[in-house]
Amino acid sequence: MKKGSLISLLLFLSFSIFSQSNQELSLEKEIDKLELDFYKEGVENLKNLDKRSLDLYERSKKEDYKRGIIIASKIYTVIMFNSGNLDEASKFIKEGIELSEIEEDYKSLASFMATKAKIYQHSGIIDKTKSTVFEALKISDKINVKDDKHTSKVYLYVIFLTNGIAQTFPKDSLFYFREQMLKEAKQISKKSLSRNNALAYAELIFAQEYMYGLSEDHKVAITHLKFAEELALKSKSNMIKAMIYKDLGKAHNFISEFKLSAKYYEEAIKYAEASGNKIFLTLINNEYGELLLKLGKEEKASKLLVNSISNSIEIDKSKGKALENILKDELPEKKEEPKSFPKFYYIIILSILSLGIFLVYYWKKSKKSELIKNENNYEILDLKNDYEVIENENNSKDIIPIDAVLELKNIAEKDNKLFLERFKDVFSEHITKLTTTYPDLTLSDLEILAYFRLNYTAKDIARFTNSSVRSIESKKYRVRKKLNLDSEEDLYSWLLNF
Repeated sequence: MKKGSLISLLLFLSFSIFSQSNQELSLEKEIDKLELDFYKEGVENLKNLDKRSLDLYERSKKEDYKRGIIIASKIYTVIMFNSGNLDEASKFIKEGIELSEIEEDYKSLASFMATKAKIYQHSGIIDKTKSTVFEALKISDKINVKDDKHTSKVYLYVIFLTNGIAQTFPKDSLFYFREQMLKEAKQISKKSLSRNNALAYAELIFAQEYMYGLSEDHKVAITHLKFAEELALKSKSNMIKAMIYKDLGKAHNFISEFKLSAKYYEEAIKYAEASGNKIFLTLINNEYGELLLKLGKEEKASKLLVNSISNSIEIDKSKGKALENILKDELPEKKEEPKSFPKFYYIIILSILSLGIFLVYYWKKSKKSELIKNENNYEILDLKNDYEVIENENNSKDIIPIDAVLELKNIAEKDNKLFLERFKDVFSEHITKLTTTYPDLTLSDLEILAYFRLNYTAKDIARFTNSSVRSIESKKYRVRKKLNLDSEEDLYSWLLNF
């Protein structure tokens, strides 16, 4: 009896030890599969990856399996950020960074730092964005697997080169970042799943230089974007495809190919929705909504703009909480405070939303009514002063009807292709004198001068033409050089008296 009890006890203990080790092994395997799926399929192509990673995180915490905590929380953090839930993403960053440092998992550490930098970036805290990325680049150098190291550095350089951050660097630094990003992308081995994605990002960044930089050439930009598209279609990332199609839509919009532009924006929305990235989807909806207004499709545009504003409100709420989570464990810095979002901020946004819907449906009518205000209106009086009586050297009068000028301004504000031709009709003598005196002026130069002749600002022109202010300022700078104007001489005044 005693012998039988002893054997039973030994069998029970053996079974318990086996079960525990098997459970640990099972958790390790699940974490390995989670990480493999994440890097092989991409975050946006796997269903329920958020629940799966959160469940494995909680199990790893319970069993104190540090590697499991790091991998599961890293993946969950990326998913939450992409979905626009910055608050939830930020909750895991501090723990992930600390554990990654202890375990010397530099690949995961760089990933946590990159997400942290993006939260700073979307919150407008530029200095912390840059310092976090610089720190993450140093960490990436410690990654043992070469492909992982190069991939990590490519995505970190992308943050430096995105809108809002790039403008804070000198031109030489931006050139260096682009060259380094391309160099890192090319060093990723051909067998790596991230190679095509990284090279597509590199082409995209080069295309954006030709879209928004000083060397503006939209056709060259489109060439780079088509190369990027070829590479992106070989990868499984919906996000990079959405980014490329968004810029293709914008580039074709710049050159007035509106139907093709709309087609690419539709593709961008499809892939952005598939990726689950609400932040980027909001940006696409804004741009595409403006194009649809230009094409007279007010109803469809209003739906996109409503969705965009709704998403923006959600993201802004999450953004404020995320900053609190990240900054609460750091020493407060007087120079840079996290942005707060008071309640009245959301009331203002909702008010703008209501107003926006109204303006979308009555856009054309309101524009027309503005243009036929009585001549006692201040704007019309101002236009009279500028256009009605302009004396030339022979004391003759170049009388320009106020109605013609108002019609011209209406055409300009709608970014109508006929704008320059109509301007030539109204200001025929002015155009002839300009082209005769300055034969090097191109049609693009004349169009910019036409806008400034109507006393529009660079910001106004950028809005009418769906361009960036930087792009318009670049064009203005180039045309001023052709006209040999002093830096202190006002272009509008010069045109008025020319």
